[in-house]
Amino acid sequence: MPMLGQLSALIGGGVLFIGDNESQADEDLGEAGPHPVLDVGPSQVIVRVQNGAADGATTVRVASIVIDDPVGPIVFDGTLRISSGVLRVGDGLDLAVLRFQVPIGDLPVRVYVDADQPDFYSPEFVDIVLPKIGHLVVREMV
Repeated sequence: MPMLGQLSALIGGGVLFIGDNESQADEDLGEAGPHPVLDVGPSQVIVRVQNGAADGATTVRVASIVIDDPVGPIVFDGTLRISSGVLRVGDGLDLAVLRFQVPIGDLPVRVYVDADQPDFYSPEFVDIVLPKIGHLVVREMV
C-alpha cells in the first residue's frame, strides 16, 4: 500500500471535506449519503468525524490502490468529479489539509471509517484510497 499522505488534527466542527479543490461547501449534496456519516455531491464527499474542539483529533490516511489494514467498513465507493486537477482532503478552514495533484475528470475514491455505530459516535479514523496514478504529488500539508 503506497501511503500518499496522512494527517492527525483537530477537525473543527467535525466536518471533513474530500473533493475537488475548487468545489464549494454549499454544493448541492442531496439529503444524505449512502451511510449515516456521509453527505455526497458530484465533486465532494463530506464525512462527519469527531468534533476537534470537543472530542479530540481525527486521523486521516490517504493511500494508493489498496490499504492493507483499513480502519473499518467502507462507507463510500464511487467517483468524484475533479475539475481543478487537485484533490483536497481537510477541514473547512484550511487549518488541516492535504492536497494531491490528480487527473481532471472522474476520480475513483473509496472511504473507510472506524465507526461501526455512527448513530452513537463519530469516526476518529478515516482511510481514503485512490487509484494508481502515474505521478501523484502532495501539493500541501498543513
